Amino acid sequence: LLLPYISYCLLILFSGILFFFSRDKLVQGMGYILGMTVMVTLLLHHITIPVAFAGMIILILFFIFFMLKRSQDDSSG
Repeated sequence: LLLPYISYCLLILFSGILFFFSRDKLVQGMGYILGMTVMVTLLLHHITIPVAFAGMIILILFFIFFMLKRSQDDSSG
């Protein structure tokens, strides 16, 4: 019963690792798309809508924060 949840969590974790720890823009994009795809899949399956919704919001906030941090790094460097 918990297997889908575990696999979703692993996918989200994997996409987060790809997104945050890679210097390559393409890999970051892949990680972000993977994470969003998992969230959308959760939403479509109506398993845990609040969890998926919160996850999407967190991902978007992370994305905004990451882009702000990246632009600061670019300007300082």
